Amino acid sequence: MATRLFYDNYRVKRIFKATLIEARPDFLAAKIQKWIPDNVKVYVTPLKISPCMNGIFQSSIILPTKKYSYTEQKFIVQHELLHINNLDNLKKFIVELLVCFYWWFPLIYLFRRQVNLILDLRVDYQIVNNKSRQYYLDYVKCLIGIAEFIKDRTMNKNNLFSSNFVIVPDSNLNHRIKFLQQDYKIKVTSLWIKLFVIALPLIVTSIIIEPTFVDFQQINCRAIFSDRSELYILKNKGQYYLIKDGQKIGKIKDISKNSSQVKNLSIIKSEKSVENFKKK
Repeated sequence: MATRLFYDNYRVKRIFKATLIEARPDFLAAKIQKWIPDNVKVYVTPLKISPCMNGIFQSSIILPTKKYSYTEQKFIVQHELLHINNLDNLKKFIVELLVCFYWWFPLIYLFRRQVNLILDLRVDYQIVNNKSRQYYLDYVKCLIGIAEFIKDRTMNKNNLFSSNFVIVPDSNLNHRIKFLQQDYKIKVTSLWIKLFVIALPLIVTSIIIEPTFVDFQQINCRAIFSDRSELYILKNKGQYYLIKDGQKIGKIKDISKNSSQVKNLSIIKSEKSVENFKKK
């Protein structure tokens, strides 16, 4: 899984390397160009893909070659810069590593999908929060317009080191539009709940369930002492032996430290050799 993951990403990077051209200073409006930090470069590509943010620690913004309106430039650049500030590609990378380790667990793929959706919902919310209804509608219109523009859908997959403005065909876009239209509010999870969720896997895996251990010697002893009618202790040459029904059960090493069941038994002294008793 890891080999496939990095190979697919290597293939995408090769395509980018062959097609990316650093954007001219006048490609974006001067006001929007000022938003972009010096360490973030803007590239254009002839591929009809979604605008995206590429890289983890050295990020860049990739835009397909087309004529953008000022509104589209504003929303796209805002969206990608927020992905950079939120370190979303680093989070995606960690999730992808989890998928490599837990590839056999079906719900891990649902988890990955939900994380990608949540990262986009968070950025969408940061853009339109406390803005007018018209601002909402303009942003949704921009999302739909970019989705209609995309043609090369094979390159539009949410690959390891990229966060796309729009992914199609994908139900994530429908969720994002509904989220914006219904004016959902993001709920902040309590720190204690976060710590509990992180600790839960460690707690669960620290509990080891083992089969019951049965001491058959103790079981035999209980059976021996259940019927005390023919049970006594034989003292022979300074040694003590447990006798039941005329059979030698075993030798008592230290009679003073044995249980009360042994101490309450009758002790019979005999010079008769203990070998005459049949061992049970």
